[in-house]
Amino acid sequence: MPRIKFEILPAVAVLAVVFSLYYATMPVLVTFEDAGLFLQVCALDGIAHPPGYPLFTSICSASTRLGGNQVILANLTSITFSALSSVVVFFILLRLGARRSLCFVGALFIFSAKEIWAQSIVVEVYSLNLLLVSLLLILTIKYVDSPKTSLLPAIALILGLALANHWPLVVASMPGILLSMVPRTQNLMRDLKPSVLAICVLAFLLGISPYVWMFMKSAPVFGYYGEIKNVFDLVRYISRDSYSGIDNAVTADYSDKLMYVWWYLGELARQWTPIVMPIAVAGFVQAVRSNPYRHCGLLAVLLGNSLLLILLLGFEFNYLFRSVFSAYPLFAILVVGIYTVLGAESILVLLASMARKQIVVIYRVALVSIVAFCVVDGYGKNDRSRDVIADQYARVILQSLPEDSVLIIDADSQVGPIGYMQRVEGLRKDVVIYSADNIFSDKRMPIEKEARSNWVEEMRANRRVFSIQVDGLTQGKDYGLYIEHIPESPGEYGSHALHLPFVESRAREYQAGSILQEADVYFVHQMLIATGHQLFERIARGQAGPDEIAALKAVQQTFPGALAIATSSIVRDGGKLNRALLEFVLLPFEDNIPEVASSEQIASFQKVLGLLKEEDKN
Repeated sequence: MPRIKFEILPAVAVLAVVFSLYYATMPVLVTFEDAGLFLQVCALDGIAHPPGYPLFTSICSASTRLGGNQVILANLTSITFSALSSVVVFFILLRLGARRSLCFVGALFIFSAKEIWAQSIVVEVYSLNLLLVSLLLILTIKYVDSPKTSLLPAIALILGLALANHWPLVVASMPGILLSMVPRTQNLMRDLKPSVLAICVLAFLLGISPYVWMFMKSAPVFGYYGEIKNVFDLVRYISRDSYSGIDNAVTADYSDKLMYVWWYLGELARQWTPIVMPIAVAGFVQAVRSNPYRHCGLLAVLLGNSLLLILLLGFEFNYLFRSVFSAYPLFAILVVGIYTVLGAESILVLLASMARKQIVVIYRVALVSIVAFCVVDGYGKNDRSRDVIADQYARVILQSLPEDSVLIIDADSQVGPIGYMQRVEGLRKDVVIYSADNIFSDKRMPIEKEARSNWVEEMRANRRVFSIQVDGLTQGKDYGLYIEHIPESPGEYGSHALHLPFVESRAREYQAGSILQEADVYFVHQMLIATGHQLFERIARGQAGPDEIAALKAVQQTFPGALAIATSSIVRDGGKLNRALLEFVLLPFEDNIPEVASSEQIASFQKVLGLLKEEDKN
C-alpha cells in the first residue's frame, strides 16, 4: 500500500472523530455570545460587526441557503472548519517528526481543548481562523523543508483569505510565521521573480476580495452600521474604530494586564489537565534544539496570540472581559498542544532507546488514557446539545409583550437572540424593535438622553413602549425582565406569568452550578439581580401571588438574588437593617461568592455584612 494511504487514513479518522464529537455537543437552538448576531447576518446576508468577517459570513450565508434549521446549519459551518483544521494539524505533527499513531492521538488531544471545542460548536469566526492559520503554518513548513516556487502563490492566497476573516489574529501570528522562514530567505528572494511575484499579488488580492463583496452590498437588512456607502465607511468597519473604547477601557491599567497574564497561564493548563504542561515544555526545549528558527517562530505565534494581545488590549480584569478574551488565543492553545505531542514523542523515543518494552507499553497506555480523559472531560464541559437559555429568553420576552408594542434593547444578549427570533424565525413580527445604539437595525432613535425620553413619549401616543437595560430609560413599571415606560406609574412593579417559570428554572440551575457556559452564567447572574429586586418589591407590597413567591424563593438561594433582596430591603427601610432578613439571605454566601460577581457587587455584599457585624459590636 502506498505511503500516502498510511497518512490519509488516520487523517480521515481524525476528521471523522472530531466532527462527530463536536456535532454531538453543538447547540441546536440560538445561544448567547455573538451567535444570534451571526445567525442574523448569515440568514439575511448582512454585514457583521467590525471588521465584518466577510469570508466567514459569505460561507455561512451560503450554508444557511441549504434549507432547514438555521442554527444547525450555521453551527455545522464552524464544526466543519475545525474538523478540517484537525486534519491539517495531523499533517503538521507529521512534518514536525511525530509518528503517525501519535499524530492521530495528538490531534484528538489538541482538539479536546476546552476553548477550541467551545468555539468550534457555535457559529463563530474562530474555527475558520484556526483552519487558515494552520494552512499558512503547514505551507511555510513545507516551503522551508523543500523550497518550491509553486507554494508561494498558495501561501499568498491563504494569507489573503485569513485577513478577510479575522485580520487582527492573523497579524498577531505573522511575525512568528515569518521568523520560521528566515532560513530560506535567500531561496525566497530568488523564487520571487517578477512573474511569480505578480501571481502572488493576484492570489493575495483574490484572498482579500471578500472585503470588496462586503462593500458592494446595497442596503443590507441587517448590518452593524447599516449600508457601507463609501470607502470611509469600509475603512471604519475594517479598522474596528468603534471598539476603541472597549478595547482600551480608561479604568484598565497595567495591574489588569498582569492579572490577565497570570490568569491566562492558568487557562492554558486548564485546557486539558495540568499534568500535560511539563510535557509541553519538554517538547519545546527538545524541538528548539533541533530547529531553532522554526520553533522560536512557533513560540512567537503562541506569544502573539496571547501575551501580545494582553499587552495591546486594555481590558478590565473581570468575568465578562475574561470570557470575551478567552476566545482570542485559540491558536496559542493549539501551539501548546503541538508541543505537548512533540514532548510525548521525545519521551517515547527516550524510553524506546532504553530497550524497556514494558515501560514503553505502560507509557503508551498512559498517553492514550490521558487523551481519553481529556476527550471525555471536554465532552462534559462543552455539551450544549440541550442549551435552551437564550432561546427561551427570547421567546419569553417576545411572547409576553402586548400586541404592536415597541421594545428597545441594548446588550448583545438581547440583540442577538431576540433579533434572531423575530427576524429569522418570524416570531412576533408585530413588535417593533429598536437598538439603543442604532446598530444592527434599520430603525433609528435619538441617542441623547433627553431627546430619547421625548421620543419615547411620542411613541407612547400609539404604542406601549418597553426597554431592557437601556441607560436613561429606567423609570416606569418594572417587570424584572423589562420595564414599561408609564410616566404616571414610576416605581411600580408588575409581573407576567410567562416570566416566572423561566426565572425560577434559571435560578435553580444557577444554584446547582449546572450552567457551564460563561456567557450563560453572566446573563443569568445579571437577570437574577433584576428579578430579585422586582419580586421582592412585589411581595413586600403585598402584590405577589403564589407563583411569584415560589420564584423568589428560588432566586433568593442564589448570590445575585440574595444581594438584590438585601439592597432592596435596606433602601425600602430607609437605610435600616432588617437583621433577620439580611442574615437569612446573605450569610450562606459569606464564604461562597461566585466568580462572576463584579467588584461592585462584592463590595456591596461586604458592606452590608460589615454593617451587621458593626451592629453586633454596639
